[in-house]
Amino acid sequence: MRNKKIEEAGRILTELGFRYTTESYNFEENSVVIEQFPLPGTEVTKGSIIDLYLDVDFKKEDKQ
Repeated sequence: MRNKKIEEAGRILTELGFRYTTESYNFEENSVVIEQFPLPGTEVTKGSIIDLYLDVDFKKEDKQ
């Protein structure tokens, strides 16, 4: 899901039968996924939760 907008990543994961979370509280439609857990290529069962990490979190840290 890396480098995809959160909206697209969420749609794809849902269509594949996964759930997803993000620790971002104030993200926008154009927020981009920069990392995920489990990592790409890891085998997971349908219904698993994928953690998505967004660029907005790192932009906030840079401004502080």
